[in-house]
Amino acid sequence: MGDRLHRTARQGHPARPGVSTGQGHPTRPGRLAAAAGVLAALVAAALLLWLRDTEPRIPQAAPPPGAGALAFAVAGDSITADGSPAVAARAVGNRSWVRFAQGGGAAFAGGWARDGATTAEMAAALAAHAPPPGSVNTLVILAGTNDIYRGVPFTAIAENLKSIAARVGAPRVVVCSIPPRDGFAAPTEAYNAWLPGFASGQGWEWTDASAGLRDAMDPGRFGPGLSHDGVHPSRAGAAVLGTAIRAALLATPEAGPPEPPQAPEATGQTLDS
Repeated sequence: MGDRLHRTARQGHPARPGVSTGQGHPTRPGRLAAAAGVLAALVAAALLLWLRDTEPRIPQAAPPPGAGALAFAVAGDSITADGSPAVAARAVGNRSWVRFAQGGGAAFAGGWARDGATTAEMAAALAAHAPPPGSVNTLVILAGTNDIYRGVPFTAIAENLKSIAARVGAPRVVVCSIPPRDGFAAPTEAYNAWLPGFASGQGWEWTDASAGLRDAMDPGRFGPGLSHDGVHPSRAGAAVLGTAIRAALLATPEAGPPEPPQAPEATGQTLDS
């Protein structure tokens, strides 16, 4: 009898909030806490998927290129980076030409580019952010748009380009023409006219990859649909530019000694913005 009274009293005692009743069933607060944990995990997983899909990344590992492989690094500005802060980690924006230059045996292997960068800034940054030695065998330089807009003389640009190439240390350097800039045609055309001779004098290759971006009736401007602002290529323009650069990368370099250097003093000029 006394034992039955003891059990009855124990069974009638109210359970404390958040504590199991001893029969394997959690109380209401416990169930709410468990549900909240599951919901938080689902939200975190969804956020990770969203970030992955909205900011696609190119794998960061950069093994040395094997025999016959073409691993290229870049030096550039917004035309290359397209807003990405992590070009060294091989991440570029959707309107970067780099996305269309890969494939067919050409692999992107990092480098440095930033929106608004000048050639001096590229050279300085590559002192710390150059790809590991031996990880690239080709450097693609698409630079100078911001320099000529700011009035940097060709002589200074020439020294910066040489520093960029030296800091990357790739045995092959491919220099590209810069795209047109609406309302800034004369300085752009003058720079593109000077650049091939300078590149040849360094033993580098030159490609007029921006040719397909120029309007057939007005070469100082972008063709229809190839730019969204008259300065940067649209995604369609990036495809034109990147495809031309890939063709240059995969082409067999011409044999023979480089042409005599063309002194920047003779053809360069200081351009006022």
